[in-house]
Amino acid sequence: MSDENSQQEPGASAERWSYAGKNVPKLIENCERLLEYASSNGITAAHDIAADIASAREAFARGRWSADHENRLYAAKARLSEAIRPVTLHTLCDSTIAEAKKLTRFYFRLTLALVVFIVPASMVVFTDSALSAKGKELIAENDRISLDLHNELQNYHLSIEAQGRATSTVDASARKTAPSTDTCPAAPDLVAVSVSKCNAAAGTTPPNDSTLKLSVMPPALELKRQMQDFARNNRQLYAETKWLIDLTLHASENVYDSPWMSSGPALRRNLELELPILMKSGSARNDDSGDQIATAATTALSAKEAIEDGQDIRAMAQNAQRTSDIFWGAVSTYLLPVVYAVLGALAFILREMTEQNARRTFYPAYARLANRMRLLTAVIVGTVIGLFDHAFKLPGAMASASPLAIAFISGYASDAFFAFLNRAG
Repeated sequence: MSDENSQQEPGASAERWSYAGKNVPKLIENCERLLEYASSNGITAAHDIAADIASAREAFARGRWSADHENRLYAAKARLSEAIRPVTLHTLCDSTIAEAKKLTRFYFRLTLALVVFIVPASMVVFTDSALSAKGKELIAENDRISLDLHNELQNYHLSIEAQGRATSTVDASARKTAPSTDTCPAAPDLVAVSVSKCNAAAGTTPPNDSTLKLSVMPPALELKRQMQDFARNNRQLYAETKWLIDLTLHASENVYDSPWMSSGPALRRNLELELPILMKSGSARNDDSGDQIATAATTALSAKEAIEDGQDIRAMAQNAQRTSDIFWGAVSTYLLPVVYAVLGALAFILREMTEQNARRTFYPAYARLANRMRLLTAVIVGTVIGLFDHAFKLPGAMASASPLAIAFISGYASDAFFAFLNRAG
């Protein structure tokens, strides 16, 4: 009996012995996770894999774990990992999925904040550039008009003086021969004189006929047109310069401290033409040659003041344009390319993370490092593109490449950008 007992004890102890270690529960759970992902995504795996996992789970639950179960379970895990690649067990963990969602939200908010900054900044730069360019065109046009205006005003002044002297001579000889009368003549050929005297008695004296004739001659009409163009350009240049000053936060408007810019009524009076053009006001008009010369002097003086006012506006506009070109030029050349490159990198990161979340291939440790390196690369790319700003403006081309668009594309595809630099080098 003792021999039988001694022979049965080893067998009995062998049945009670379990090979399951501390890693077995985790191993079974991992294999079940891999199998669930493969079956949920239609990935075909060998039929014996599911059988081996089920057999191992039952053996562990009944306490009959053996080395064979563990061997087959590891083999099933290896074949499942191969079948679902590039998805891994680590990317299927709940903590990894939660981390992926957290990082995606972070980069989404960062992209949104960058867009909120970029859109207004780009609008301001575009508006500022358009205002500055238009202001320079108006200054160039007014410079041309002012020279012609000065010469034509001198000619008009001389014409009025000559006409005044001729009219004075004719009137002097007419007074010697014509009889005096105190009543308004009714002869048909003296209607104009009658109306003139009657209007003078009423205080509404019209302009002298000779001055009126000069004011409607082709040279005078051309002079009026140029004065209107000059005044219109001044008003437009002043309004656009005010916008430019507000955009650049530039406080100095009145460069020469001109008094007429300090009040609204004076500003309007100097920016508008006095009507009728090339004539004195109705209350000061008379028929004698002295007033003709006074009309010429007044016209020349008002035109001279208009040109001087134009010079004040020109100085104000050029001062604002210099400040604008320096400030917003630096922003558009060195800051915006970097920001657009970072925006392109963020667009790539969001697209890539969205795909990784959908495919369950997000790996936190690698993603953090890769995303940071991509953002750093985008900053470098944007800085380099800003340095070569003028290289993208091709002379004689119908359209030039936008540095901001190139910065965005380079930030999105920084690998291709550096590959291009490697080939160029």
